Amino acid sequence: FYTCYLLVLAIPGLLVMIFILKDSSTAAYLLPAWVIYNSLCSTLVVEKWKRKAAEIATRWGTLELLDQTIEQKVLRSEFIGNEIINQTTGALTKDNTKSKTSFYFILSSPILILLMAAVVGTFLGTQQLIAQQPGTIMSMVISTLNGIIIAILNFVYQKLARYFVDKENHKYTYTYEKSLIFKSFLSLFFNSYLGIFYLIFIKNVELEKVYFNLISILVTKQATSI
Repeated sequence: FYTCYLLVLAIPGLLVMIFILKDSSTAAYLLPAWVIYNSLCSTLVVEKWKRKAAEIATRWGTLELLDQTIEQKVLRSEFIGNEIINQTTGALTKDNTKSKTSFYFILSSPILILLMAAVVGTFLGTQQLIAQQPGTIMSMVISTLNGIIIAILNFVYQKLARYFVDKENHKYTYTYEKSLIFKSFLSLFFNSYLGIFYLIFIKNVELEKVYFNLISILVTKQATSI
């Protein structure tokens, strides 16, 4: 679903890039229009996915699961806790160890900061190399190297993120997934796009150099996904 949706962005985005490369003056009105288009598409894909999720749930006979409350959630088999009697329902359940969850959640934060620092250092180093070795080919090569390092750091952090989330001992599957998504999103977003924001808002570089970095990130991310 998401891959098909990306075509709605990729095809017009390619046309916008071609027009800007041919005539940089068109960026003044094309880029604002492109941002508005992206915003509308982002809203549309969320609503479309809600309908698609309901369609799939209906087909598989699991529509009622979309409306389950926390109390109706099934305990994770990996959850470790003391068995207690629920004061409301009288059923046998396990006590949630919130202190342990919070401890490991806080403990994982310095790991994210450390990897972010590694990404910043790598990016600044590659930019220094590009400054010393100007030229389109060298820029592409060095940017690709930067993308490979980012992919490696993303892989390492994903392993660490899952390890810490397992240690957090979440009682319910949905809280486990929320914690994993939160950590993964922060890592992937900062690792992949911190350099892009730096080039655009701090260095104010030409769009051509931003394209090189975006292309290198795209290629390496797709290659690692395969």
